[in-house]
Amino acid sequence: MVHYEQQYYNALKATLKEDIRVTGRGDVPVIKLRKPVSFEINLMKEGLPLLRGKKMFPDKPLVELVWMMLGRNDLDFLHQYGVNYWDMFDIGDGTIGASYGPRLRNFNGVDQIQQVAHLLLTDPYSRRIALSFWDPSKDEDSIVPCYSFIQFKVIDNYLNMYVTQRSGDAFIGVPNDALLFSYLNAILAYYTNLYTGTIFYTINDFHIYEEHLPAINVYLKQYEGWITLYEKVLAFVTQRFKEYENKTSTTIDGVLNSIVALNFESIFNFKPYKANPYIKAKVIK
Repeated sequence: MVHYEQQYYNALKATLKEDIRVTGRGDVPVIKLRKPVSFEINLMKEGLPLLRGKKMFPDKPLVELVWMMLGRNDLDFLHQYGVNYWDMFDIGDGTIGASYGPRLRNFNGVDQIQQVAHLLLTDPYSRRIALSFWDPSKDEDSIVPCYSFIQFKVIDNYLNMYVTQRSGDAFIGVPNDALLFSYLNAILAYYTNLYTGTIFYTINDFHIYEEHLPAINVYLKQYEGWITLYEKVLAFVTQRFKEYENKTSTTIDGVLNSIVALNFESIFNFKPYKANPYIKAKVIK
């Protein structure tokens, strides 16, 4: 098995080697590949896909995921838990518009989260267990989601995910997103009494911002010693959370609200996580 971080490292090196340079949105120079980039993350064998070549803050993607799954789009919720990098997407009313969360919970009247949870419980082998983020009718007045489509497939009681992402900021966005998708898998697996499975994650436009090149060069050097820091961080919720939540929730919202009630602490055990130093880089809109 090739660990996610090795796959990620290889994708960065391949992008730099192919060196296709274009001017992206807002005249920002980017480097990209012709082909999509695909990762395979076996959550049961590997654990959560936390990078060791640079320090990550694993609680932040968890806050973002729950914010989305609850259908929220307000920045105030994120601010309460120290997540501020979405502020640049404020459409002027303290929200990011009808994107991400609203699309999950009210996509033209469909509550996709409830639908997925219900199907996993009642018809786990359905080929229609999916989440869609792509809605061109709403894109003029909100941020356009980087995620496009997520499909779920249950095999031998393992919950597998197939993620298609239209666009991925290679240095900041993709590591964060891989972790976010892993939390989604773990939370749904817990709620539906399934095992965490494998995430097959494809990014159609995996790109490096030229501004991030110095930071990426530092990461590539720091990565060389990551294996000595490796200790698996389990990709399922802790016993403490199970005892707190006590399986009393009859809806997925009950599980999500329990996570919020615990202030996003003790949901996963991050104590084994060790990494090389944090590398500062600017989020680019």
